[in-house]
Amino acid sequence: MVRRSEFGSKTKDQQDKIDNLIALCRTCHEKAHANIFTKEFLIETHLKTMKIYES
Repeated sequence: MVRRSEFGSKTKDQQDKIDNLIALCRTCHEKAHANIFTKEFLIETHLKTMKIYES
C-alpha cells in the first residue's frame, strides 16, 4: 500500500489499482497520514474487516 502522495506524476495509473486501495473513516485516514497507524497495521485491519464481511 502506497499513499497517493508517494507515487509521483509518472506512476499516477498505479495509485488506483485495487491492490493499493483501502477504505478508511476520516479519523483513521488522518491517523494514517500522521503516521500514527503503520502500513502494516492498516493492511492487517483491512484484511480482518474484509474477512468478517466475506462470512
